[in-house]
Amino acid sequence: MLFRSFSRLITLHRAPPLYHTTNKLITTVSAGKPRFHQAVFSQQPSRLKPTMPAYTLTYFDLRARAEPARLILAQAGVEYEDKRLPPPFDEEGQKHWASVKPSTPFGTLPILAVDGVVVGQSMTVARLLAREHGLSGKTNLEAAQADEIVDGITDATEKQYTAFLFEKDEAKKAELQKKFNEDVAPTFFKNMEARLEKTGGEYFAGNALSWADILMFHFASELQIGRAHV
Repeated sequence: MLFRSFSRLITLHRAPPLYHTTNKLITTVSAGKPRFHQAVFSQQPSRLKPTMPAYTLTYFDLRARAEPARLILAQAGVEYEDKRLPPPFDEEGQKHWASVKPSTPFGTLPILAVDGVVVGQSMTVARLLAREHGLSGKTNLEAAQADEIVDGITDATEKQYTAFLFEKDEAKKAELQKKFNEDVAPTFFKNMEARLEKTGGEYFAGNALSWADILMFHFASELQIGRAHV
């Protein structure tokens, strides 16, 4: 059974579109009224700086590439502005994105503003937040252990997106999906479980929660195949 240690995390309900965080609770804004939920990750205490920078995370009103950053911020107990744009799936969303796109560093989202300084690229944003809040490993070796897992997840995510979202030819898409479900995903989880066992069976790096564990939670929780194997 793959990733038994993640089973308590993957059964968590999906986060609603708008939320901000406190140290132990996630505050959900629903119909203008706050509701409170237990924080997604609470195994490791936050390492907060005395004076926190002002964060604004900008992405579409989707989980996808911005959700790792949101989850890291939730674990760290950091308040931030979660700025969401209409998804570019219809004419209105495409027009809005076209007006915003030239102002981004690389013509992509998400972007993170840190005290007004803008950083682009989703994994750069997530890695920065992990480093800032004690979730990237305590040593360079632990950081490398976490990074290798994150890079593996990134590779698998791109294959997933290509198979299920980006490929337009229906015959090719069906072929890619079949390969992902029968080959890519099972091999990925087998390799990841082997790495997890080598580090004690609970965390991927340093016997403590890191952004590698958080990204694995996100990846597996987004996959029906991931849920089936937990």
